[in-house]
Amino acid sequence: MDAAIAAVWLGIAWPLLAEKKMTLVRAADLPFLAFALGRVAGGAGEFLDHQDFGEPMDMRLPAEDSRALIRPKD
Repeated sequence: MDAAIAAVWLGIAWPLLAEKKMTLVRAADLPFLAFALGRVAGGAGEFLDHQDFGEPMDMRLPAEDSRALIRPKD
C-alpha cells in the first residue's frame, strides 16, 4: 500500500520535477507526509471509536504489574 501511495504522489510530482518547479527533496517528502497524515487520521479515528464504543484508551499500568525489559542499573 505504501508503494502505491508513493507511486501516486510521484505521478503527481513528476511534471513539476521535469519542469524544475519542484526539488527532488520536496517530491520525496510528499509520500512521507501523506503517510504521516494517514497515520494521524487513523489514530484520531481509533480514539473516537474507543470514546464512543469501547474502553478508555488509558494504557497506564500499575507499577506492580509492570516488568522491565532491560537489566536493572547497579
